Amino acid sequence: MTTVAHTDHPAIAGLLVMGFLGMLGAQSVHAQTHVYSTVEASAQHGDGGGIVGDKDDFFDSREGASPFGRIDARADSDHAPTQFTGFAQSWAQVDFGGVRLFTEAHTVSRLSDAPRVSAQSGALAGISDFFRLSAPGYANGALFTVTAQVRVDGSAYATTTPSWNGFFQPDQGGASVFWDSWIRVIDSGSRQNLVELRNRQDCVAFNSAGSAPRCESSGTNGIQTISFQIANNGALVQLDMRGSARSVASSNQVLTSVQADGLADLGHTMAWGGIIALKDPSGAAVTDFSAASASSSFDYRNAHISAVPEPGAAGLWLAGVAALGGLVRRRRALTADGRIEPSNALAVQKFSVV
Repeated sequence: MTTVAHTDHPAIAGLLVMGFLGMLGAQSVHAQTHVYSTVEASAQHGDGGGIVGDKDDFFDSREGASPFGRIDARADSDHAPTQFTGFAQSWAQVDFGGVRLFTEAHTVSRLSDAPRVSAQSGALAGISDFFRLSAPGYANGALFTVTAQVRVDGSAYATTTPSWNGFFQPDQGGASVFWDSWIRVIDSGSRQNLVELRNRQDCVAFNSAGSAPRCESSGTNGIQTISFQIANNGALVQLDMRGSARSVASSNQVLTSVQADGLADLGHTMAWGGIIALKDPSGAAVTDFSAASASSSFDYRNAHISAVPEPGAAGLWLAGVAALGGLVRRRRALTADGRIEPSNALAVQKFSVV
C-alpha cells in the first residue's frame, strides 16, 4: 500500500527510535527505579508545490530515578489559537506501577489556502522497578506462586474526509496510528522473563490508496491475570513496563477540502493490578508477606491507582473532530480567503484533551 501520510521530520523520528532502542538495552541489572518519557509533535502546511509555509515542532525527553509528572508536546502549523490547519499533540506520564500515553494528529486542507498539510505526534514512556517478596515464618528460598493482575487498555482511530470509496480520488488524505505495550516480570538473578505480555494495535485510513481502511490488533486488552514463581527472600523481581504511540496525518487538497485525523490512546491504563494471591510450596494461601520496592517504596501487593482522574480522551477528541469537520464545510462557503476561524467554544472542545 502506498502511504500518503509520511514522516516529514526524520531527525525527530530518528531521535525517538534511537532513544527508545537505547532504553530497551540500558535498563536492567541495576536494582534502582528508572522512569523515562519522550514526546514529540510536529505540524506543517504549504502550497501545492510542497513548499513549507508554516512549520511547528516540539520535542521533550526526560528520565530519572523518580517520576517527574506528565510531559506534553503540541504543534500548530498556523501558530494561532483559532486556526488549525495542521495540529498534533502528545503526552506521556509515568507513575509508580503505571504508564500513560496519548497522541493525536489532525490536518485540514482548504481550497486555495493550504493544499498540503502534515502533522505527526509520538510518545514513549516506561518504568523499571524492583521488589523482593518476603514472608515471615518460611525458609529462605521457599518457592511461592504469585498470582497478580496487569491492565492494558488502548484504542486507535484513523479517518479521512472524503473517505475511501473503492476508487482513486484526486483529493488525497491519509492517517495512520499505532500503539504498542510491553510488560515483563523478570527474575533479576537469572535475567529470565517470568511473564511477558505484548499488545499492539494499528489503524490506517487513506482516501486514495486502493484498499479499505483497516485496524489490526494483537494481544488482549483489559485486565489480565498472570502467574509466576518467586523464592522467599530470593532475588529481586523486576517489573518492566514500556509503551509507545504514534499518530500521523496528511492531506493534499486538489479540488475540495480534505481532512485527515489519527489518534492513538493508551490513556492511563497500562498498569500493575496488584498481587491477588500468594501460595506456599504446599499450595496453602499466604496472607502475611511484603513486596515493596526498595527504591520507589511502591507496594506491589496493591494495584496502581491513577493520581489524577481524567476524562475519556477519545470521546472529547472525536466530538471536536466532528465539530471541526462541520465548520470546515460551512466556512468554506462563507469566508473570502478560505481560512478556518473556529469559535472559542470549539477550541475548548477540540483541545481540552489534557
